[in-house]
Amino acid sequence: MNLTQAFQPGYWFQTPLDHDPERVTYSVQTIGELVLTSGKIVVCDPLVAINPHLCLTQPLAAGRYQVQLSIATFHDQKEQRVACAMLVIRDQPAVKWELAASFPGDQEWAYPMNSGTGCFMDGEVAQRLSDLSEQEFEDYYDRLDQALDQTYIDTWDWANFCLDESTGLNIIAFHSGWGEGCYPAYWGYDQQGNLVCLVTDFRLLQS
Repeated sequence: MNLTQAFQPGYWFQTPLDHDPERVTYSVQTIGELVLTSGKIVVCDPLVAINPHLCLTQPLAAGRYQVQLSIATFHDQKEQRVACAMLVIRDQPAVKWELAASFPGDQEWAYPMNSGTGCFMDGEVAQRLSDLSEQEFEDYYDRLDQALDQTYIDTWDWANFCLDESTGLNIIAFHSGWGEGCYPAYWGYDQQGNLVCLVTDFRLLQS
């Protein structure tokens, strides 16, 4: 998938599937702003046990960052899926992409989404969630699940879920393409080499 084209509203193409090609059109939806206090980013499934040590190594300045979803409409199937999720760092188009993390050797890095839901969160949020008791985590799970239900459109949903009203610390959660799986995230850079975004690719055409 061309990650830059995925965030060009109205861009369309024919799928490369010879046996059953169809037209796919992208639209872009802004779903809120992620609040960063530590500047450490965690990409993960927010509905399973959280590992606070899996922060990406690239730090960001504390602040608020817009989150956008690229929505793919499959016209023949008459359905929509979340193609990509983007954390906007600078309002500039990306021309170069690099994996946001890596494994030793040649294995491509990707992170698991066992519930079919992904998210962006601050490292402080991940630490707080990892410290919850089993009952506290179940309560959190139920509240986040209810928040996702409130935005549900057939085949996808999202939530801007606040954990701390005093600081604004939140989780921006979203459905992951076709559902559960392992998906890569990429840093995007502009022509001057400035970091402009972080994107998770849900590999819609590689299922």
